[in-house]
Amino acid sequence: EALRQETYFRRLIDSSSIMLWTTDRDGYCTYLSKRWFDYTGRTPEQDIGFGWLENVHIHDLPHTSEQFMSANAAHRPFSIDYRLRGRNGQYRWAIDVGVPRFDDDGQPLGYVGTVVDVHDLKMLQERSQTLANELGEKNRLQSEFLVTLAHELRNPLAPIRSGLELLRTSTSPSVQH
Repeated sequence: EALRQETYFRRLIDSSSIMLWTTDRDGYCTYLSKRWFDYTGRTPEQDIGFGWLENVHIHDLPHTSEQFMSANAAHRPFSIDYRLRGRNGQYRWAIDVGVPRFDDDGQPLGYVGTVVDVHDLKMLQERSQTLANELGEKNRLQSEFLVTLAHELRNPLAPIRSGLELLRTSTSPSVQH
């Protein structure tokens, strides 16, 4: 019965669109779902243990490994964004979320976690931020233009206003020639 249940859960996990993983109490990866290997194009021999880190972009690796190991040492949940290399060699943004597992006595057993490709969402967020920055800059330039225009319109009107005032006072009945 236990074997049948394990087979059922492995099939369930392997048919999922997310990548699942587990570690032992030392952070050593003990399981990666089929989806992980389909995504990365690598083998269990390459990625079980700490080999999975070879799929993380070189610029994201220090932060990713430090966050992973410090969370593991403190037995606390974590969420890390990093670029993950796919089977085609291209890097895509992923979010890796891990939750500690404990035995019945509260002793740490390791982690269970998921990795989800969030590249399209991340690109959309970056594009939205870029557009917001561009709109902010255009708004700033428009405001500067309107302030300058208002200032320039006031200045030419000053001599006209002074001239009209002189005309008005010089043509008033109280002035004698």
